[in-house]
Amino acid sequence: MKKQFSILRGAFRSNFRSVAWNLLLAVPLRAARLAAATNAHGPKELRWVSFALLALLALAPLSQAQTNRPSGAVVVWGDGGYGQANVPLAAKSGVVAIAPMAPESGHVMALKSDGSVVAWGANAYGQTDVPSEAQSGVVAIAAGGSYDGGHSVALKSDGSVVAWGRNEIGPPADVYGVTDVPSEAQSGVVAIAAGNLHTVALKSDGSVVAWGDNLYGQVTGIPVTALPRCAVAAPVTLGGQVLSGVTAIAAGELHTVALKNDGSVVVWGSNLQGERNVPVAAKSGVVTIAGGTCHTVALKSDGSVVAWGWNEYGQTDVPVAAKSGVVAIAAGHHKTLALKNDGSILAWGWPYPEVPADLPPALAIDAGNGWMVALVREPAPSLTILRNADQTVSLSWTGAGTLEQTESLTPSDWQPAPSQANPQTNSTTNLMKFFRVKAD
Repeated sequence: MKKQFSILRGAFRSNFRSVAWNLLLAVPLRAARLAAATNAHGPKELRWVSFALLALLALAPLSQAQTNRPSGAVVVWGDGGYGQANVPLAAKSGVVAIAPMAPESGHVMALKSDGSVVAWGANAYGQTDVPSEAQSGVVAIAAGGSYDGGHSVALKSDGSVVAWGRNEIGPPADVYGVTDVPSEAQSGVVAIAAGNLHTVALKSDGSVVAWGDNLYGQVTGIPVTALPRCAVAAPVTLGGQVLSGVTAIAAGELHTVALKNDGSVVVWGSNLQGERNVPVAAKSGVVTIAGGTCHTVALKSDGSVVAWGWNEYGQTDVPVAAKSGVVAIAAGHHKTLALKNDGSILAWGWPYPEVPADLPPALAIDAGNGWMVALVREPAPSLTILRNADQTVSLSWTGAGTLEQTESLTPSDWQPAPSQANPQTNSTTNLMKFFRVKAD
């Protein structure tokens, strides 16, 4: 019968050095008690493996970028059709933000605590091929496009914008300029958003710059039907007045949303399903906004949600549970999400996919077309040692970083140790093994 020794449990702090001190202080006595209580007459090797954990930990401080933002792991569920649910290892820890997506986007983006970007999913136009400019110093991200056609946007810490991916459609090719960042968005930008074929940037002075496809006026407020349909609004001017006092922006598929400093919402672009018809409830007290395919969502300061526009699947029928305690919102193709203050997720509209019942508390949410994404709290790291009936020892590691092992302290002898995803069985013929946690 297997006997379990839980040697390392608890959350990492800001760097691996904290973990080391916790181990040095906490593990010896606990390991000794466990060995004495459950294995007093067992093999020496098992007792030694417990104490050998203390032999060496390779410590590397984590990046100090984004230290004021909690990090987590990305989880994707549903069927997007482009591999969105195949979350890469780099996005399973140390992520501080997920990209607000255009409601029919086919790719996912994650922002790491070190300011780098991870992207995966549809890549027909290179939208997940992160350029060197977006591999450091990034503070915000956005994913645009529809299905396999998409573009990606990153905001740098110096206030400049980088965009890559789809820039035209054809045949015949019509250049939309969605990744051609205008000079006005090369400095002083504080927030970004991406629609199907347009991009939006919020400037530090409260003005808005938009560029790309303008078929429904989602860039300038005035539709353009003749080719080429590309346009640049720098700044956005609506009804002859420069849009000012903006504190947040969002992009639907074909419409654009802005939150003013008086708590009111402004929408321009498509109005195919009334997504531009702001209700009275969203004309004051709004703190967060989101844009879906043809519906718009607002979060009020009292924690309640307001939604309007396309309602074929009930995506604007706000449930009672979303009328209080909500801290974040998202709008997909035919679905609306709300993140509650306890980390739980509410979803309404198209019934599938459902939110997984065992999903850990979420830090952020978003929705696409038939799939959803959340940033969840990382599980506490743990190393488990199991003694099998045949006296072999199985090790399982879960947590940030990579667990390595060696039978000596020779630098070249370190090898990856078992992980939760790939547990291994180790012979007990050796007297001692050493372990260390190496930063990814």
